[in-house]
Amino acid sequence: MDFLLRRGGDLLAIEVKPQGRYHTGLLRGLRAVAQLSGMTRRILLYGLYGGRGSFRTEDGIDVWTFDRMHRSLAEDGLWP
Repeated sequence: MDFLLRRGGDLLAIEVKPQGRYHTGLLRGLRAVAQLSGMTRRILLYGLYGGRGSFRTEDGIDVWTFDRMHRSLAEDGLWP
């Protein structure tokens, strides 16, 4: 996990991976912090050049491209 953001009692974890190919091994760090008190969102940023698109894993991790992250920040949509 590269970033752990806190807003009040809420936590948001972000893992950044430049790989263009997604695989479940990239989620290891985010899965390890799932039970932290106040964890509201976990985001994997991957694929410097777009990746395969954004989606949510079965265990609730948001897998985003850097483009998706940029849109979320511009729309003030990072925090759920």
